[in-house]
Amino acid sequence: MASGQDFSVQRVAPRGSYAQTCANAYTNQGRLYADCRDERGQIRGTSIELARCSGDEIVNNNGLLVCGRTRGDYEDRGPGRPGQGGANGGGWGNGGGWGNGRTPQGSYTGSCNNISVRGDQLTATCRDTRRNERTSTLNISRCGRADISNDNGLLVCGPQRGQWVGGGNGGGWGGWGGNNGGGWGQTSITVYDNANFRGSSRQFVDEDRNLGRTPFNDRIVSIRVQGRWEVCTDADFRGRCRIIDRDVSRLDGDFYRSISSVRPVGRR
Repeated sequence: MASGQDFSVQRVAPRGSYAQTCANAYTNQGRLYADCRDERGQIRGTSIELARCSGDEIVNNNGLLVCGRTRGDYEDRGPGRPGQGGANGGGWGNGGGWGNGRTPQGSYTGSCNNISVRGDQLTATCRDTRRNERTSTLNISRCGRADISNDNGLLVCGPQRGQWVGGGNGGGWGGWGGNNGGGWGQTSITVYDNANFRGSSRQFVDEDRNLGRTPFNDRIVSIRVQGRWEVCTDADFRGRCRIIDRDVSRLDGDFYRSISSVRPVGRR
């Protein structure tokens, strides 16, 4: 790590041996936050001021972030660190909730930045499948313990879909139309590898003749659509095919984990 690096604007966690035994690492306002395993195998929330590290390697010392002679702080007992609920009532569940500035964990943190919370509204700028950045907001009080993820730039958790900042009801962006539930343009299909719109997901706005080139071949379990889409059990729209014009929380019969091609109806 180069000496004199400007940590104040860094969002991606810096490298270091701590990464081998720590998870959920990120930086916020010049501090590195991570959940690190101590010598007893327990996970401890910890942070360290990066400006004090200079060129020293950041390591995990018994669950505490350390660089050179600078020791970090434990975050387990505080009122909650940015990006992590505190021990006293923080996080999901009864009696908890996320206060201002306390952002929840989730897979979205790997592809989103500018993360903030105001009341129950989580806001973040996330990369879409074209690596463009889009800003959306999500009411996290409705998420329960579902993972908060980035669905093509949109914050989602379980069946709950967020809203584009500057758009309505999850639809529209920069003047692009959309029905309730959000999405790009007038037609799109979002596929999930678990029921109830959970798990890994990918959105398509055009046909894909062979899902074998993606991780979703023969793995799709639930689907969200805008417009009408045809899904088929074989590549090149062969095998058994079905028209889908509404969300399907769980596919059944011949289509459960069997779809290999998708295309919008009317644009063949």
